[in-house]
Amino acid sequence: PALFGVDQSLRKADALAQAALASLDTFGSRGEKLKMLARFLVERKQ
Repeated sequence: PALFGVDQSLRKADALAQAALASLDTFGSRGEKLKMLARFLVERKQ
């Protein structure tokens, strides 16, 4: 956040998570735990 600011950092994290989720689609149900982890990391509150 210090480099980009909080808002831009959150947008970047969301974009990267969306890309990760799309990539994990190729694994079907085997990628569900990683998808859950990606969502958690972006949506968690500190």
